[in-house]
Amino acid sequence: LKIILDTLFLKTSVHRVQAVTAYENKVVQHQWRQVGIQTEGILREFMYLDGHYVDCCLGSILRKEWDCSDKTQ
Repeated sequence: LKIILDTLFLKTSVHRVQAVTAYENKVVQHQWRQVGIQTEGILREFMYLDGHYVDCCLGSILRKEWDCSDKTQ
């Protein structure tokens, strides 16, 4: 995930990266926090998964919040 963010922020002019995952997917939410993605909110019954609608978690990171140890590339 960090490699994807680094590539996006180093090689493009993107201002914001946004992500969505099922609310119950705590592993992905933990990975988001590790790379600086902040949870913005809950999207109620946003995704149809395994035969029913589930809530999703929305997260994002802004260019100014991104921290790359090697920005010289």
